[in-house]
Amino acid sequence: MRKRLSSRKISKDFREILSCVFFCSILLFYTCHDLSAETLPAEKVFFSHKRFVLNIGLIGKVSESKGTRKELDRFTQSFTKAKELISEGRLEEAKAELFRAMKVWPEYFGTDFLLALVYEDSGNIALASRFYKSYLNKLRDFHRGKHKISETLIRVLTEGDIENYSVAYKMVEKHLAEHGIELGRVRPVAGFPVVFFYLIVLVLSIAVYLGIVYRLVPYLERRRRIKHPPEGFWVCEYCGTTTPNLSNVCNKCRRPRPRNKQGGHP
Repeated sequence: MRKRLSSRKISKDFREILSCVFFCSILLFYTCHDLSAETLPAEKVFFSHKRFVLNIGLIGKVSESKGTRKELDRFTQSFTKAKELISEGRLEEAKAELFRAMKVWPEYFGTDFLLALVYEDSGNIALASRFYKSYLNKLRDFHRGKHKISETLIRVLTEGDIENYSVAYKMVEKHLAEHGIELGRVRPVAGFPVVFFYLIVLVLSIAVYLGIVYRLVPYLERRRRIKHPPEGFWVCEYCGTTTPNLSNVCNKCRRPRPRNKQGGHP
C-alpha cells in the first residue's frame, strides 16, 4: 500500500516537473523570438543615413577661428545636402556632395559610412565594403584619440551617442558576410595613397634641384660676371660671352655693347 502511494506521489511530481519544463520552454521560445525580432529594426537603424545627425547650431561656438568655422560650414552643408539627396534617391549627386565633405574633413567617419551605403544602393557592394572598412578604421582612430581636434569637434557636433567600435565592427562584418564578403580581407579606401604622396614629393624635389642647378646658378653666375668682368673686358648681357673692351660688339651673338659699358677699361 505504501509502495503504491509512494509511486503515485513520484508520478505526480514527475508530471509537475514536465509541465514546468514545458511552460518554461514555451516562455523561452517566445522570449527568444521577440529578441530576434528586435534585432532586425536595430540593423535597419544602424545601416541608415538618418542616424548621423549634426548639431549645426553649435558650429559658431566650437571655435573662435573664422577659418575653422568656414570649413565646418562647408562640411555640414555638403554632408546635410548629401543626406537629403540620398532620401530622394539621387545617389550620384549624393556621392559628389559626400566627396566634397570628405575633402574638407577627412577624419569624420560618418562620411565614409554614407558613401558605403550609397555605393551599396547603387549595386557596387565591392566598393561599398571598402568604404565600410574605411569607416571602421576612422571610428577606431576616433575612439583611440588619434586626432584630438577632430575628436573634440565630432563629440560636440554629433547629436546622440557615438557607436562603439566593436559593436560597429560586428554589425558591418555580419552585413558583409551576407554578401559573401569577409571583412578581414577588405582593403579600406585611401583618401590619398602614401606612396603616391612620396612620389610627388620626390618629383617636385628633383624639379627644384634641377631648376636651381641649371637655371638659378648659371643666372646668378652670369650676373656676377656682368657686374665684375675681367680687367680690359666686358660681358654680354644676352649670351654671357666675354669680349675685349676694344670691341663694341659681342664676339658671339654680335649684339652691341650696352651704353653703360662704353666707358670700360681700354
